Amino acid sequence: GGGGETPSTPVASMLGVGAVSGAPNTEKGKKSDTTFTSGSLKAARRAAGAVKHAVDRVLLGRNRNAFAVVRPPGHHAGVGGLLEGAESCGFCIFNNVAAGALHALHAHRARCGKVAIIDIDVHHGNGTQEIVKKYTEPDRLYFFSTHLYDTDEKTDYKFYPGSGLGFDADEDGDAGNIVNVPLAPQWRASTVSTAISKSKAREELQEIKDVIREERGGRGGGRR
Repeated sequence: GGGGETPSTPVASMLGVGAVSGAPNTEKGKKSDTTFTSGSLKAARRAAGAVKHAVDRVLLGRNRNAFAVVRPPGHHAGVGGLLEGAESCGFCIFNNVAAGALHALHAHRARCGKVAIIDIDVHHGNGTQEIVKKYTEPDRLYFFSTHLYDTDEKTDYKFYPGSGLGFDADEDGDAGNIVNVPLAPQWRASTVSTAISKSKAREELQEIKDVIREERGGRGGGRR
């Protein structure tokens, strides 16, 4: 609609991350690209639930793998929905993949020792990164993201969401379970920098694969 109040993204508590105190806020006088209609909450819950169901099917041995095609998307939604200081939630309501990963780690602890979230997208999964960063068992949950990163200091331009610059973890420091491999757009990137990014991505993915494989062997063939 026009003016008035825009509900912010709802708060979703996450296992192992900690509950968020307080109810969702209504920001007066602000507009957001992530708004709600009468069917939004139902659709968002079904999307997250579909991922949870897919996880159950695989870890219970009923399917070898699963592919969930769901909307709304989720990787820009953090522990409390919209990240602090963020200008947009990228049409995300609940972080579907993080909810599925945490469900696997807690509901299927005996079958699932570790989970790696591999995010290949033009945008950085800043919400997923926040959730993984705050998870209380960092040796069990990994996040890898490759995405476009582009800024212009002269015009204050940044390609949304403007995060995920570092190779190793986020901008606040090194976290062994978070790996970012940013890619510059072709109109800015040199052949050398692009090759370095691709090489780094392959190395990090192989390392994550080796860790998961080691865990799988140690647990007697549990599913990844």
